[in-house]
Amino acid sequence: MKKIVLSDHTASQIDAAVQERQRQYHTSLFSYNEAIIKRDARKVQARSRFSDAWKQRHIWEIIGGVFSVIGAYAAPKPSRPRMQAAGDKEKIWSAGNEGEKRVENFLAENLDDQWTLIGGYKNARGEIDQILVGPRGVFAIEIKYNNGTIFCDGDRWWRTKYDKYGNMVESNVPIADKRGRSPSRQVNESSDLLQSFLQKRYPAIQVYRSIIWAHNRSRLGDFKNLNIDYTAIVHDWNLDRFLQTSTYQLAQEEQQRIIESIRKDHAYYNRPYKK
Repeated sequence: MKKIVLSDHTASQIDAAVQERQRQYHTSLFSYNEAIIKRDARKVQARSRFSDAWKQRHIWEIIGGVFSVIGAYAAPKPSRPRMQAAGDKEKIWSAGNEGEKRVENFLAENLDDQWTLIGGYKNARGEIDQILVGPRGVFAIEIKYNNGTIFCDGDRWWRTKYDKYGNMVESNVPIADKRGRSPSRQVNESSDLLQSFLQKRYPAIQVYRSIIWAHNRSRLGDFKNLNIDYTAIVHDWNLDRFLQTSTYQLAQEEQQRIIESIRKDHAYYNRPYKK
């Protein structure tokens, strides 16, 4: 399977978050080292004061020197800073990135070079995690990394979450992006716009929509009024059934033209803003 990456927003977010944590750590480490240097200098200064007073046999200076040494050595040692742990957003981005890798690896193991996986396509209605183009057509794949049993009724998606011992810890948890869109809305809105664009050149083309669940503890529950073409857990993914959702056949030349059209459409919506 061939791979094309148009953008990798998730990886960019992760890199930015890691760099910010590293920046904060190095700033704290610099302050820590300065504090250690000042503390050590205070010790040297206190010992020197006591030594001078002792040589001169000045009793009050000796007493002052003793207290100065005691104070310098009794001062608490600064705590060495630690790298801040990843925050909630970074964990979410990392989980999403892991899910995309699992889907990509599965497809790479099961598809030959007649197929091309396009990552990071984005238009005015949002991003499609992965687009698969090959002899059987065009497939939009929304990837979710949610722990729990997944339920669906039309455009409403939710989950029941369990801990590692199988105990339920949350129920009826909505599955939605930060704009409140369910997984089906996310993939359908972006795919509708992409399909409309492609049909200007290829009137019969369809973009088949799927949601793949990539977490090890994802399970499928009851589904009603499903308005996408396919959904599965990545480790139970029946690729033959997935591809059979399409009745379309694409010649190699058509595939290449469609891939190039997708590239251009992505570039159009992500071009630099100019006044």
